[in-house]
Amino acid sequence: MSTGSANEVVLAACDALATGLDGPALRALAACEKAEVDRELLNLLPAALEEQGLTYYTFGSDEASEAGVRLLASRMLDGRLTPVNWPLKSSSGSGMTWSWLVACHRSTTSTTSSG
Repeated sequence: MSTGSANEVVLAACDALATGLDGPALRALAACEKAEVDRELLNLLPAALEEQGLTYYTFGSDEASEAGVRLLASRMLDGRLTPVNWPLKSSSGSGMTWSWLVACHRSTTSTTSSG
């Protein structure tokens, strides 16, 4: 993980504390110094997210990709995201298209709403 993005996570943890969120791992993450943040981030981030009821996804994992696609699809379908906001290039080689995103979202919402 690059230092720039790790430092941004620490700043986000500080912002979270300032807005009233709390927890030992979140406080430890917010207290990380620049010299230690790259080393400590992967130890503290999963616990800090769990304290807030959030899921940590390993970078590049299938679970992370699926969660990202579901989020994009739901935002597209509820009107918060349009093709103008997020151009999806069919030449990317990812195999994703708008129709695939819609189908993915519909299949996940129909599964969760019927249970």
